[in-house]
Amino acid sequence: MKPFRIILVSDILDMMTRIINRMKFLYRKFRRLVRILRQESLPRNYDICAKDDNTILFVAHSAQQGGAPMLGCNIIENLRRKGYSFVIILMEPGPLYKEYNELGYVFMPLSRYDLKRFLNRLKKNKTIRHCLANSSLTGEYAEVISQCGLDIVTLVHEMDKTILSCCVLNYLEDAMEYSKKIVFPSSVVLNSCIKLLKKDYLNKVDIRPQGIYRWPMVEFVNKSRAKQVLAERLGIDSSRNT
Repeated sequence: MKPFRIILVSDILDMMTRIINRMKFLYRKFRRLVRILRQESLPRNYDICAKDDNTILFVAHSAQQGGAPMLGCNIIENLRRKGYSFVIILMEPGPLYKEYNELGYVFMPLSRYDLKRFLNRLKKNKTIRHCLANSSLTGEYAEVISQCGLDIVTLVHEMDKTILSCCVLNYLEDAMEYSKKIVFPSSVVLNSCIKLLKKDYLNKVDIRPQGIYRWPMVEFVNKSRAKQVLAERLGIDSSRNT
C-alpha cells in the first residue's frame, strides 16, 4: 500500500500545480487586458494604411524589458535599415512601448475579434503579405493572422518547462500549425519543444542563432574566440553548428 500512497500524493501535487499554473495564466490575461485599457494614447485607428509592398506585420507578445521584446526591437531596427517598414501588434504594453512606437505603427488588440477587425481593414490595402511573430506566445493570434491571408514566420525561444509552467502549450501548437516557417535558436530549444507536440512539424523548422544585441562593444567582439571559450567552459566541441 505504501507505493500506492506515494503515487497518489504525487498525482495530487501534480494536479495542484496545474491548477495553480492555470490560475496564474488567467490572471496574466486579465492583467494584460487591464494594462491595455490603461495605456495612455492607445491608438485605435482601424484604417491605418501600409506604406508600401515592403511593409511587414510584426507581432510581439510584450513590451516589457525582457529578452524577446528587446530582441524584437533589434530585429525591426535592422530590417528598417534594409528598407522595410512595419505595422506592429503588441499583445501587452510595457516600458518598450515608446521604442516600438518609434519603429512603426503600433496596435494593441483587446481580443482576437479586435485583431481580426484590424487585419481585415489592413488587408484592403493588399500591401502586407508577411508576418514575423516573435515568441511562441504570439501563437494566441496565429490562427486569426493566418485566416487573414498572411504568411507567418514565428521565432520560438521558450524551453518546454517554461511553456508548461505558463500554460501556453496550445499557443505553441497553434504557432507551429499556422506558421509557414518556425525558427528556433538552437537544436536544444527545438528538441525541448518538439517532444511536447503531437504532430511532426520538422518540415517547417529552421535553426538560426538569435540573441540580444545591447552590449555597446559587441562590434569589437572576436566571435570565433568567444565561441571557443564558451565551448571549453561547457565541455563541447567548438566546431559544432548548433
